[in-house]
Amino acid sequence: AGLGTTHLGYSMLVAGSSIFTVDSKSSGTSGHLWRISSDGGASWNVQDFASFPTAPSDDLTTMGEYKGTIFVATNEATAATGTEIWSVALNPATVPAPAALVTTIAETSISGLAVDDGYFYLVGSGQDRVARVDRTTGVLTELAVVPSTLSGLSNPLHAHDANTDGVADFLYFKTATERVEYVCNPAGAAPFAGTLASYGTGTASYGLAIEPGVPKLWAWDDTGQSFVVIQ
Repeated sequence: AGLGTTHLGYSMLVAGSSIFTVDSKSSGTSGHLWRISSDGGASWNVQDFASFPTAPSDDLTTMGEYKGTIFVATNEATAATGTEIWSVALNPATVPAPAALVTTIAETSISGLAVDDGYFYLVGSGQDRVARVDRTTGVLTELAVVPSTLSGLSNPLHAHDANTDGVADFLYFKTATERVEYVCNPAGAAPFAGTLASYGTGTASYGLAIEPGVPKLWAWDDTGQSFVVIQ
């Protein structure tokens, strides 16, 4: 595919027929977000996809797509600086597309991001929790405290809107262990959380993908070098 370490960080995004990666770099205004295929992997064409007006405050570690916009978040460790969330059009007129800073949040070490009509959902090891951020007011609400099994680099987070009303009904996220967690009613007044599936005791298993139409989750099992399907 013509990929090197320049094109690979801690997150991959499949949106429609496009596949994206982020590089774990923390300087410059280019080379942060890459589109590596626009036809679902039938062919490979590595493109520097986004042009930033200023360098992000830290490396971009996680991303998600919602209604035609890609959102990427920094992995900032300093609360005073805060986590930046940037946006880029999924189908821009030209590439590289202009990136825009959406908001800065006083949350640290973010490694999972999902979006619905009303909220950004974040998971990170800085506060060992899942939180939501109101996209209009910026108010942050803690949804669940997570044990110290969160990775400092990769805890993929997916929102599932079961009735397609624009509001997430469930969040699914992966810790650094062989376990998948959930949050029910994350946009509501009384969310609750728990373990969806556990399949071992390994501590270096990263990666979680969702097939939203099914829905089906694919988790990575590093111990057995295999995928675990949850449906």
